[in-house]
Amino acid sequence: MADVTKNRTGIQAELDKEIAAREAGDAAGLAADVAQNAAGILGALQEDIAAATGGAISIATFLTTFSTDAGGDAFTLADGTFVNQMKKIQMIADAGGDGTVTPVNLQDGTTLTFADIGDVALLKWEVAGWKAVELNNMADGVTAPVLA
Repeated sequence: MADVTKNRTGIQAELDKEIAAREAGDAAGLAADVAQNAAGILGALQEDIAAATGGAISIATFLTTFSTDAGGDAFTLADGTFVNQMKKIQMIADAGGDGTVTPVNLQDGTTLTFADIGDVALLKWEVAGWKAVELNNMADGVTAPVLA
């Protein structure tokens, strides 16, 4: 009887150790997911792109603001780094030209065109590409970027 009790105690100790290891692994996995999402949602910093610059929009920051010159500016946007990554792009100054954003993968179109100060696009990365969650104008509430 003592051997059975001793064996049961050893098995229980092993089970407890395995459960603790799995719980620790789940907690570590959750912490990594939270850290990744916080970096993607909050971003380390805001990116500001000056007029006549164009080029690549950072996916390492949540918010990118840009200005355009009279001739307009063209931008690219790489694929997101994880599902549900959020990206906000806003036009803050307009010297007459449009800002055109061409993501590598964009659902429901190929470009976003910003024509007015305050135009803002909130995008979410999904497996199939960037998805426009909101297209709006923060200045007039009427106009919005055009998804085409």
